[in-house]
Amino acid sequence: MNQGIKVFVYGTLLKGQSNHRLLHRALAGPVAAEVWGYALYQVTPAYPGAVPDEAGKIKGEIYWVDEELLRELDELEDYDPDTHSGLYIRQKTRTVDQQEVYIYVWTGPVRQEWEVPYEQQPWHSDWAGDQNPGTGN
Repeated sequence: MNQGIKVFVYGTLLKGQSNHRLLHRALAGPVAAEVWGYALYQVTPAYPGAVPDEAGKIKGEIYWVDEELLRELDELEDYDPDTHSGLYIRQKTRTVDQQEVYIYVWTGPVRQEWEVPYEQQPWHSDWAGDQNPGTGN
């Protein structure tokens, strides 16, 4: 599984979630993983976002993708690799077991009450219905 580009996913791209269909063409995965240095927030009623947080930790999955699928993921996440801007930005990070992966990081505002506690991860679409999530605005 060392071929391809490793992408860490934590929201609607997770297995069983609404955008997972895009990852059916992944070269490999899913592999359960965790990353340090980010906290997870319910940034809209429909999806979460990872935000840098030194004390944070997020549960998710790793997929190995090719360049074409990475471009599709960038489009889904509203990320422009040419300007390194968008609703999310794609950054390199490391999992707790030191695998280098890409993660999509939320660029919008968050409120503390929108945080998805580590104990309630990995994120699932029902989580939003159980909470009072943000609007992303």
